[in-house]
Amino acid sequence: MVKLKAFSYNLIVRKGFLYTILFFGLTAFFLLPQSASAEVATGSSLSSDNFKILDAQHSLFGGTASISSSLFSLISVVGDVAIGSASSQTFGLRSGFLYYPKVTAATLNTAIAGDAQVALSWTAATAYQGWSIGGYNVCHKSTGSYTCVDVGNVVSSTKTGLTNGTTYTFKIEAYDGLAAKNVIAESNEKTAAPASAATPTPTPASSGGGGGGGYVAPAPTSGKGTIILKGTAYPDSTVSIYIDGVLASSIKAGSTAKFDVKMENINAGDRTIAISSIDLNGRKSITAIFSVTLGDKAIVTLTDILLAPTIDLNSFRLAKGEKLRIFGQSAPVSEVNIHVASEETVTKTIADSNGAYAIIFDTKPLAEEDHTTKSRAVLEKIVSPFSHVLQFSVGKGGIAKSADLNKDGRVNIIDFSILLFWWNTTQQKGLDVADINGDRKINIIDFSIMLFQWTG
Repeated sequence: MVKLKAFSYNLIVRKGFLYTILFFGLTAFFLLPQSASAEVATGSSLSSDNFKILDAQHSLFGGTASISSSLFSLISVVGDVAIGSASSQTFGLRSGFLYYPKVTAATLNTAIAGDAQVALSWTAATAYQGWSIGGYNVCHKSTGSYTCVDVGNVVSSTKTGLTNGTTYTFKIEAYDGLAAKNVIAESNEKTAAPASAATPTPTPASSGGGGGGGYVAPAPTSGKGTIILKGTAYPDSTVSIYIDGVLASSIKAGSTAKFDVKMENINAGDRTIAISSIDLNGRKSITAIFSVTLGDKAIVTLTDILLAPTIDLNSFRLAKGEKLRIFGQSAPVSEVNIHVASEETVTKTIADSNGAYAIIFDTKPLAEEDHTTKSRAVLEKIVSPFSHVLQFSVGKGGIAKSADLNKDGRVNIIDFSILLFWWNTTQQKGLDVADINGDRKINIIDFSIMLFQWTG
């Protein structure tokens, strides 16, 4: 037994070969046989005529020691939390405390056939530990391989241009939030056969003929049904529900931001439901759209609806290196992921009990060009759609005034009136509007900045 600093190695030398048993924690690695190896890392070492063992440095992340020979190459992690690997022409070894991103695939719930089309709806995919869901591909095939089309970050889509009487198989691919849109998960499959709605009853097969094709009933066009919607918006906000583009209901979400609405006597058939809300500062959410098929006396329930956050900026033109405040409102105590492109950065924050969220983003790493930002919420593993996409410029077209509170391009008495109205407030609504320097106070410092930027 040869004792090395911080670690123990059992060494058995026979006829010029080294047989090594390396114990690390509760894991043992057997490397047999090993010819004379060359040093490729630094550290205190023990050597003989035909081998050298390195005492690698102990580090928290990524500490490694390595040796190589004509037979194999080993990189073994000697860290508390790290990923290590070894490779050769004949084997691969991964050691250490490994971690991997996690993703839960979308679930394809319905595939409803229509005239030359199929309406699809699915449960959103979720991603953790470094991954995010950027959107979805709708894939279909009748035979052979799938054809996939990017439909964006939605949970329903209708595939048109199909051939009636042909059975199609569908699946949903989820891709990540990177520019390359790498596919990271696939849903289950469902089949459907489009059929013309012109024939109200099945056509009898002719006598003596072969087997006829199956019949798919059209969506109901008469009768009444009920639609129930349950979800989360913003505290004390008004939630508007539209059916086929017509306002059907308007309700208050309450202090918890939860809403639950039951709409009766809705005409049966294929219905499009749109839901939106307005936050405390009058910012409108992006509209969430769902497609449902409602039968006579049927009840359709949509649950776990999570509206996208609202989003705003304190300035739309900045000098390189200036701080950009990105803020808005979301579900209370939800995780809000703020994306900034074209650098494709994601910053996470937690909304407060009123749903307000904000970050200070440093524009120093950004190129002097136009950029975009958007946000979305995660609440109890439910992922919302993305918010509206806002564009801002770094180092282009002059610098906007951060004291321009009403964003009319001037800093004048109107902005001063807004500042006085919210003076010394602790309300998030006022801080979003008038906290010029982002220190969560509206005081003499903000007034000084306004005077410096005054245009009249």
